[in-house]
Amino acid sequence: STHGWRADYDPQVIGLKVIVNDSHTLSLKKFSRTQYHYELPKAINRIESVEIRSSTFIPPSKDMRELGLDIKRIELN
Repeated sequence: STHGWRADYDPQVIGLKVIVNDSHTLSLKKFSRTQYHYELPKAINRIESVEIRSSTFIPPSKDMRELGLDIKRIELN
């Protein structure tokens, strides 16, 4: 889940991708403003790495850093 600080939250718009073990791009099952649910393939017996990709943005303030997705929690079931 996220903190919801990003104006755009549609995974297509923000280019959200979750990649497991450097080669398995997970399928998005559902999403809301602050939660994204992905399906972990049954073929994955062990998780060695999780990579989360998204586009970046500069917030409308004096803070000029490029920010991505503000992750609050990750759950793997």
